[in-house]
Amino acid sequence: MIMANQDQSKLYWIIGGVVGVIVVVALIFGLTRGKKSDETAQAPVESAAPAKKKRISAPQNVIALGDRPVVKLRPFSKDGGRFVSIEVQSLGKTATSAEYEIVYNVIGANAVDKNGRAISDFDAEAEGGLQAFIGELDLSQLPTSSENRFGTCSAGGACINNSVDYGTLTLNFDAAEKFGVKTNWTYFESAVNRTAMHDGNFALEAEGLEKAEDYLLMQMMGLPAGIQGEVVMLPDDGRDNGTWPVAYQLSFTKTPSGLKTGKVDFGSNFGEQVAVYDGQSWTNYDLMESVPVGADYIYALVTVGGGQ
Repeated sequence: MIMANQDQSKLYWIIGGVVGVIVVVALIFGLTRGKKSDETAQAPVESAAPAKKKRISAPQNVIALGDRPVVKLRPFSKDGGRFVSIEVQSLGKTATSAEYEIVYNVIGANAVDKNGRAISDFDAEAEGGLQAFIGELDLSQLPTSSENRFGTCSAGGACINNSVDYGTLTLNFDAAEKFGVKTNWTYFESAVNRTAMHDGNFALEAEGLEKAEDYLLMQMMGLPAGIQGEVVMLPDDGRDNGTWPVAYQLSFTKTPSGLKTGKVDFGSNFGEQVAVYDGQSWTNYDLMESVPVGADYIYALVTVGGGQ
């Protein structure tokens, strides 16, 4: 009887030991799991890197002239530097945004510190050749504007100011059917009474131009509505066998006084009349030796008998 009690007591001890081990293991597992859950909850979640936006690629200068945007390049001066603003004034085809690229030729440069004093040891030759800037325009409100400096500024305030003579503007539009337009422009710093495009397809001679500060002559992308006659088109120099209009706009940083009339020359291109846009309406002239001259005026070579 005593032996049976002893065996039963041992059995109780064994069962109790097993239960104790199970409890201890359960507690350890629970604590470990809880700690891992806390670490997981507290660990920062790494967000995926934003996908790099693919630049718009579209055929250039192939859409109809009437569907092309009316765009102005407006030169202006600020803080001793030369700037240009890209102003999309109207759209022939609906688009939400446009990517732009301006490539320009540098013919000289100077550098100033943050106080505007010239930096004497500046290497101007290092700034020569072709340079460019790119960006994006939101087309939800027109006209657009941008602030692009012909040159660069450092964080310390020193700036390089470039002298430029000509360049190109390319716009690629984000639309249901993407499209692109490219054009040429010429920049003038030392004014004379005759201005001409770099490619020789247009020249304007007028008394009073020599009084102007910096100004820019741009070949138009699209044209304001209402022109009388068919605009003469030339093959462009691009890969898509596009065309561009024989039409040009004159824009000043500051309009000189005394501008009245002038003479236009479209080089070897043939047309019957010159259509002049004064910012409000178009007027056709038979004689190219006497046309009105003013800020932002547009001059287009046309043949009669058709419209844009």
